[in-house]
Amino acid sequence: MLDPRVAAVVWDEGSAGAAARAMLAQDARWIADAMLSAQSGEGWLPLVLLGHSARIVYEGSIALRSANPAVGVPELAQTLESRHDDVIARSRHGGKFLDDNRKSFDDLRAEMLGFYDAHRDEFMGNALWFARWLESDVGIFLAPGERILGTTIALHFRTGLGKEVHISDAGPVLLSVAQAQGEALATFAVLGGDESTLTATIDYEGLGRLGEKDRRVIRYLRDRYDPGMDVATKLLLLMVEGEVNTTDQVVPLGSSTHPEATFRARLISVFHSLRAVDEILISQPSAASLGTQRVRSLLSEQATRRVLDNPQLRRVRNRCMHYEIRDRSIDLDLTRPMFGIVEGLCPESTFDELDAELRELSSRLGDALHHWRTRS
Repeated sequence: MLDPRVAAVVWDEGSAGAAARAMLAQDARWIADAMLSAQSGEGWLPLVLLGHSARIVYEGSIALRSANPAVGVPELAQTLESRHDDVIARSRHGGKFLDDNRKSFDDLRAEMLGFYDAHRDEFMGNALWFARWLESDVGIFLAPGERILGTTIALHFRTGLGKEVHISDAGPVLLSVAQAQGEALATFAVLGGDESTLTATIDYEGLGRLGEKDRRVIRYLRDRYDPGMDVATKLLLLMVEGEVNTTDQVVPLGSSTHPEATFRARLISVFHSLRAVDEILISQPSAASLGTQRVRSLLSEQATRRVLDNPQLRRVRNRCMHYEIRDRSIDLDLTRPMFGIVEGLCPESTFDELDAELRELSSRLGDALHHWRTRS
């Protein structure tokens, strides 16, 4: 297959299609490497990356089925597994948090309460009466420094499984979904011209010692975030915090081998995480603890508002999310990272400069969420 980086061009259907296929192949190779490499660590580590895998499979399937012959590949599209499409779609949409225009803030809060109730029903009330105060209803997955990478409630939601699926029964279903995604990723991976076998190359030893602990939600969240927030809102923030820390600590370990794919993952995650925290605080005008004020201050900074409000950066985000390039106003330069899309849409930034800004913002947002306590 034609290597799309053989020349710089302005625009034509063929070069736009080649760029779309190449970005899909890059993303497929990164997430396959990330997931395969994570299997050698903690058993839960691949789950914190499952949302990225679902996004790539969902969007990649759309690209492969495109009627545009420069993008779609009908003979390959016919081989894609479809029996888990609903699960993958829910998982992909779950990563948009409050940017899912099919759900309001109240809808998402109600959904989180539903998963919380399901966890309580499954894990509470099993001990003898005198030991029930020791029971827990959430598992928390941690990087060093008590940085949250995920929780069982958030990951139950992010996997795309319904709350009616018990955690204790989810293993076989998740294995089947993972196999379907793996087959799709292998199909996408060859679209850039590299037909080598997908392998595990990312060293997660750099994360340090990972841990996990079981807690009671109502106790664990008592001193987290703002005292005026209800448990549903705090569960949402806890999910966002896990996403931000995964973006800050897990995703970068694949950047040296997969720089463009991890850039796209970083921009999508930072964009939607910031939007979620911003919308939550807009909905909570009376929230005014010291920790809340610090987060509001970060959200008001110019660099943060640029990600949130700049329409050109939103267009870059769209190109990171959706593979087919229909916008003829985008000048493609196939010799530059991400085919010159960043420089073409945001002339004030290069690819490397924007990547550095996103890394810094991800780290600062992770710090702000980690230290956001009711008594801080």
